[in-house]
Amino acid sequence: MPASFYLMHWGLSWLPPAYRDAWSWKAGLALFFAGSSAMVLFLSAWEDWRGEHPRLAHTGMLAGLVGLVVMGILFIWDLGNPLRFWELMVYGWTQRLGSSWMPWGVLFMVLLGLAALVEGWGIREDSWRKPAAAATMLFGLLVTTYSGFELADTSIALWNTYLPLVFLTVSLSIAGAFVPVLAGQIGDEGARQRLVARYRTLTLVSLASTALVLLFWLYTAGHLDGGRALPTVDALLGGSLAGWFWAAVLLGLAAAALLWRASDRLTVQPAMRGAIFALTGSSGLILRLLIVLAGYHFFAPLSPFGVTHIELP
Repeated sequence: MPASFYLMHWGLSWLPPAYRDAWSWKAGLALFFAGSSAMVLFLSAWEDWRGEHPRLAHTGMLAGLVGLVVMGILFIWDLGNPLRFWELMVYGWTQRLGSSWMPWGVLFMVLLGLAALVEGWGIREDSWRKPAAAATMLFGLLVTTYSGFELADTSIALWNTYLPLVFLTVSLSIAGAFVPVLAGQIGDEGARQRLVARYRTLTLVSLASTALVLLFWLYTAGHLDGGRALPTVDALLGGSLAGWFWAAVLLGLAAAALLWRASDRLTVQPAMRGAIFALTGSSGLILRLLIVLAGYHFFAPLSPFGVTHIELP
């Protein structure tokens, strides 16, 4: 077995050997795009539900769908064969749908994409718009959190049952910072100011929630299950992974500080909104990849951008 390959499992390994593969950084990046794109679709559907900014909502849904396509490309690239992705998906649906989060996640992603397509391009009558938006929001929330439940169902001690909350708050802060980037499509200055102010508050609350949830998650990870994850928590806070972890924290703090200090300039300066999204997105990207890869720090010190593989599921 090569040094870059580390075994993990989802309880009993029910997939036959022919259906198994290995995770690399591309799978972690795919999970980042899945959560972020799903939450962009969630917020775009919410704006569509409100009915105040249809053009912004339509553009947001298009961006979210592009993110889902990127996620699918990364997953298939990681598996190395589109047919293998199809076989994993079908095998999970037909054989063990009720006992694995993986096929459920694929199902949620497909339904989210269909719901967003119907809402954005298939609805002609306004009476159907709110039900379609509700469906997009529901599946957006499920896609955002499913990967946390999937990882928490493994043998890795760090990935405890509170991980979905981490993924939810991280994705919400990224999406909340992204929507104001599209505010230039709103012609009315007063409406633009109200939208930017609303999402400024949402992003600040999301970033603060992410910090609190991270602290709670790390504390519980270090104390649950006999403290098996404590060496990994130590590595994140002050060991070999600390540089990446604190870089993500500092990027998030920089985004929060910029939001707090630049509130009056956010509406009139698109570059300011773009900078806040870049900081928030970079922080969330590092955290997502780091959480996935730190889960098997027990086996070796790893870099978020190193060559690392992990058996699934």
